[in-house]
Amino acid sequence: MSAQRKKSLLMLTVIFLVALLIFVIGIRNQQLGKVKYDGGENTQIEEDIVLTSLSPTDKPMTTAVPEDLPDIDIKSWEYVLANKANTYDLLPQVAPIQGEIDRYFDSRAVDSLNQMLSDMRAAGYTFHVNMAYVPYSYQELMYEKKVKELAGDEEISEKYENQAERIVPRAGQSDHQTALGVDITDGYFTPYTNEELSTEKYVWLRDHCAQYGFIQRYPDGKQGITGYRQLYSFRYVGKTAAEYIQKNKLCLEEFIQLYKNKEAAENDKNSKK
Repeated sequence: MSAQRKKSLLMLTVIFLVALLIFVIGIRNQQLGKVKYDGGENTQIEEDIVLTSLSPTDKPMTTAVPEDLPDIDIKSWEYVLANKANTYDLLPQVAPIQGEIDRYFDSRAVDSLNQMLSDMRAAGYTFHVNMAYVPYSYQELMYEKKVKELAGDEEISEKYENQAERIVPRAGQSDHQTALGVDITDGYFTPYTNEELSTEKYVWLRDHCAQYGFIQRYPDGKQGITGYRQLYSFRYVGKTAAEYIQKNKLCLEEFIQLYKNKEAAENDKNSKK
């Protein structure tokens, strides 16, 4: 083979690989949205305000520091927070959920989710993963759609934007964007409510989810802190945290607050030395 022909083949190979790379990147951007990329490393939780004013029923969170608080790194990726006080704009590494079409979850936690769903099926329960990872761009579309739906023929205003965020979180404020949140329902309801769902499977999930590292993300009685009551929403936090949260009947915001209290107490103690 002549040198000129080898050179031509090499150029064609390079062009093909570049085109393939562009195609793959394009598909991933469509699927995951144009947001920042964290490379799959631990996500640091931002210093945020105490979340105590989401609804008229809010009550301040405790300032106590329990002696049996688990020895964990609260700034690890499992405890990242996405809510009205914490905007999340990173792009997580995701993997397909077994047995589901177009449903993705954090690649570091997807095995735990798959095992929980498999055991749930083995226990005789049918279900659907109605929602899992949601890209920033798609969350933005869902929120804007809800605003327009509420406004109807009227001009879009702050009034309708505030009403909409009580139903659909703004982009960056949805737990689904972390790829650690999952909605498990009876069917593909659009929309779906707590009242539409069979309670039996949720009793099973509530009683067993912690052994797989999951908690109810928006449990009953915590609306004043989380802003929502969604019994079908579950969140991965790892077994140690999940078991503690379940045992002490906490929501994720309360759990994270305990570590902020601990840090504040330690800083206060050190300042007095």
